[in-house]
Amino acid sequence: MDNYYNHDQGSYFPMPFQIICGLIGIAGFVLLFESIIFGLIMIAIGVFVIASRCGIEVNFSENKYRDYWGPIIIKFGKWETLPVIEYVSVFRARTSQTVGSRVSTSSFVDEEIQVNLITDHRKRITVFETDSKNKAVGRAWKFSDKLNVGILDATARETEWIKE
Repeated sequence: MDNYYNHDQGSYFPMPFQIICGLIGIAGFVLLFESIIFGLIMIAIGVFVIASRCGIEVNFSENKYRDYWGPIIIKFGKWETLPVIEYVSVFRARTSQTVGSRVSTSSFVDEEIQVNLITDHRKRITVFETDSKNKAVGRAWKFSDKLNVGILDATARETEWIKE
């Protein structure tokens, strides 16, 4: 890890919206023969939604970070000063989603391991997400070495310091 870190967290828009906009983009190709301007607008909407990504960037040399989103190489997001980091935390997070209809309801629970920078005001800045604890701990070590702070493993019921 040099003086710059970038983690792409995936698509900015939810998958159903991407599918709808992809279909709009395909319809734009068909409409190119009828109305070039309207067809190009529909294609641009489809490409914009499908290509939009989100993530986090950390610039260690300028001591700044930002959460970003944007299509392809264009990134929107306000740079903020990186606060004083107390330690790096490896944390098991559970996310749940409930999908319902008139007939039934289903809940989905997903687990991921997050690497968080914990500030002196206990604010959490998530810099990495994965399914593998080994990958998360490896990334935590890189941040720990770069920021010269400890690592807290909070993936189990009993937390333990990997590096103090």
